[in-house]
Amino acid sequence: MSRLPRVGVVGYGYGGKVFHATLVAACSGLELAAVCSRSEAKRRAAEADFGVRTYADYADMIRDPELDLISISTPNDLHAPFAIQAMEAGKHVVVDKPFALTADQVQEMIAVRDRCGVLLSPYQNSRFDSDFLTLQHCLAQGLLGEVILIEAAWQRYATTRSTFRAFKEHGGGPFYDFAPHFLDQALQLLGSNVETVYADFLYTNPDYDIEWSAHCWLRFASGARFSMEAGYISRLPKPRWFVRGTIGTFRKEHRDTQEQHMSRGRTGPQPDPPEEWATVATEVGGVPTEMRIESVTTKSYMTYYENIAEAITTGTELLVKPEEALETARVMDAAMQSAATGEVVRMGS
Repeated sequence: MSRLPRVGVVGYGYGGKVFHATLVAACSGLELAAVCSRSEAKRRAAEADFGVRTYADYADMIRDPELDLISISTPNDLHAPFAIQAMEAGKHVVVDKPFALTADQVQEMIAVRDRCGVLLSPYQNSRFDSDFLTLQHCLAQGLLGEVILIEAAWQRYATTRSTFRAFKEHGGGPFYDFAPHFLDQALQLLGSNVETVYADFLYTNPDYDIEWSAHCWLRFASGARFSMEAGYISRLPKPRWFVRGTIGTFRKEHRDTQEQHMSRGRTGPQPDPPEEWATVATEVGGVPTEMRIESVTTKSYMTYYENIAEAITTGTELLVKPEEALETARVMDAAMQSAATGEVVRMGS
């Protein structure tokens, strides 16, 4: 390709603007060329923010012969059908999380990718969170020994929701919002050999048909457990990570701050202040030791789109593959089944 790949972003809400348009515009290997939104106000905002052409109709966007890549940041229930339409129009596709609402939809997307010969990738930016990279580093250094239990949490307090995430029909709720991050991270840390899944959803707000808090537990063949919690019922936060191993414990209170900086137009690695570094209690030479671990910022959300650019132009291997999203989707399907029945679901059964 003699020019930079040109990108069209579909959806110009918070995710489309902050996580996709901002990153694509800042990526030296891509050109942000277009934005699609049904909202005239959002189209005008995109034109003012980035100087791009805009579309009100998605069909018009994917017919544009100058666009090479479509980044989808729409309500969750549109992810799979929009991705399939774009691939059938010959476009490469990036899809925000959740990649799709079911594993069957993911399998269909992969089949269309193979038939059309295009690139397809889930936008799993959480793999480049500094808190996750720091935990990976500590595990690789052997500071915790063998993993026994990983707890991951995202909680805040809310009495109302005003976006598509407030509606079950659009794939709303904190499980579909955060499980794609947490479960992808779990599979990256512990492998894909999940044996059982149990989930419990709390429907504590009668004004909405979505759960107001979601809990999910995984048991791996290794014996390790993973627990995730996400919702809107807590005025105080839980630690982002609390991990116990055979010789050590890891605690990280705070989330990665890239999103906060990107909302102000600043991209790239963002170091944590020392007071937000992780704490590790372990043994060194048989002596109990507690230490602070500087947050790892060797990668950032920009790493994702830099890889996409290289994959399109040079054939570089994708960092985030749809086959990995399929494994996550299968666990999510099991969790949805468990939440509906109240029973533990055995994977593969």
